[in-house]
Amino acid sequence: AQSLPVHRLTTLSPEAVLQWCRDADLKTVAVAYAPVGPEADVLRAIDQHLSKHDVALLRVRRRYDTLTWPHATKGFFNLKAQIPGLLEKLCLSKQQRLL
Repeated sequence: AQSLPVHRLTTLSPEAVLQWCRDADLKTVAVAYAPVGPEADVLRAIDQHLSKHDVALLRVRRRYDTLTWPHATKGFFNLKAQIPGLLEKLCLSKQQRLL
């Protein structure tokens, strides 16, 4: 796999992203997973445009996000109650760090 420096685009238009991919000879672009909101809408448009030109958009979601997302539906306090169990699943509990 080729390692490239991080490149920050000044605009996230699908055309600008495609041009960057062409300039860098990229066939896959990795981005942080955005489940909802304006970022998700922009990524959806970029994905549709790139796929027409044989470039894949890979959405990366951290395990932390996968575990916490289902509990973040009713504000922080619903999630707060789940934190000890989530830390355990992520091997981040105080007891596990002492081992």
